[in-house]
Amino acid sequence: MQKQSDQTDSSRQESQRDYISISLDTIQLKSIPALDFYIKRKEDDTPILFRSCSFPIHRNDLVALKEGGYSTLWVPNRDYNLYDRYLNENISKIIRDPNVTVDAKCELTYNASSQIMQQVFNSSDPDEVIEASSKVLEPVIEVIFANQTAAHNFIVRTSMDYALYTHSVNVCLYGMALARQSLKISKQDALTRFGPGLLLHDIAKTLIEKEFFNKTEPLTEEEWEIMKQLPIKSVEIVKDLFPLTPETESIILHHHERLDGSGYPFGLKGDEISLGARICAIVDVFDAINTRRPFQERKTSFDTFKTMKQEMAGKLDEDLLRDFIYLFLPPQG
Repeated sequence: MQKQSDQTDSSRQESQRDYISISLDTIQLKSIPALDFYIKRKEDDTPILFRSCSFPIHRNDLVALKEGGYSTLWVPNRDYNLYDRYLNENISKIIRDPNVTVDAKCELTYNASSQIMQQVFNSSDPDEVIEASSKVLEPVIEVIFANQTAAHNFIVRTSMDYALYTHSVNVCLYGMALARQSLKISKQDALTRFGPGLLLHDIAKTLIEKEFFNKTEPLTEEEWEIMKQLPIKSVEIVKDLFPLTPETESIILHHHERLDGSGYPFGLKGDEISLGARICAIVDVFDAINTRRPFQERKTSFDTFKTMKQEMAGKLDEDLLRDFIYLFLPPQG
């Protein structure tokens, strides 16, 4: 009986992966393309057609859906390119619209960022990854800096399953939220000094087979040497394509360094490690532990922080780690 239930749940999850979810609040009626829109009812295993591309969605439809308790529509993955174009052309307008809730803006921005980075990371072309990074950074920064609760809203919706593209987006979100909280950075600093380094900190991994990072057995000595060279290769890749600020370079190059000198690739200690790199170290470790991977089950946020405090004492910046934990508390008021 349990096996049949598991198969049903698995089938349901697979079917939902064939669709992209869209918050009703983010639909711009004058610019949304003609798409097949689906709704997901509690009694249905898969989304069902609500409006076909032959019958454009109307404002009255949105009102009726909200009154019926719906907050999301679904679009087939086959229409990704049409929807992606719509996002690129309208995301700035949506995130500046005062009628769109902060929660909807965060959902749209996170989903759009993840989809953009998935496409380019799957291409394994570092040039495409870097070109796409500006599409991700600007809306994320705009939302984070526009509202005090946005950082928390982003944090609670990050993916629980590890993938290189979601890891990059998660580290970028966590890192910029923490830099804003602890260092009081400006939007310009986020865009030029911190964001690029956080988003591209692992770009050299695009050059390595994905199976390398999903091994269940320990790395060999040779494989470990490859790992230790990745920060250096990442800097080389980025530096060849656009000018790096010192903070961006340090974030990419030093995010695996540890305050006690036990990190890599150079074994730096204490003040030799920039604040940006210390922030990236914290959020990088957190996301690696807090997500589900082939060789580990996901830990809760509480257990992740407990593990970090117990196993990485003296290695991570305690003040920054404390500020990061505060970001997970629900906003007051």
